[in-house]
Amino acid sequence: MLLFLTEAGLRSGVAVRIAHPGTEEGEALAALLRDATGAPPSYPTVLWPDGSAQSDSEGLVVRFAAEAGVDTTTLPLLAYWNAVMLPSNTANFRALKAAEARVADLDRQIGGG
Repeated sequence: MLLFLTEAGLRSGVAVRIAHPGTEEGEALAALLRDATGAPPSYPTVLWPDGSAQSDSEGLVVRFAAEAGVDTTTLPLLAYWNAVMLPSNTANFRALKAAEARVADLDRQIGGG
């Protein structure tokens, strides 16, 4: 999302808040997003001026692009991210979650959890 906003020249019009889970700021942001969406926090989430919230990354790009008249096919970094980095990051995330599940299972089997 930030890559798109920056490459499209739209970053200056968006307030970005970054907070880490487990910190006071992170917990406050998570509560704000839970209240706005009625769901567990998801990132990125945009809180629109009308009070609505949106968390779908692809949908956010489409909306920002449409509102600003940006043709996303002219953004080479976004194209690279979508074609190369996103699939790789998604695969790595899934592999990490699977490994964490295997470790938890092993821990239960040996009586540690």
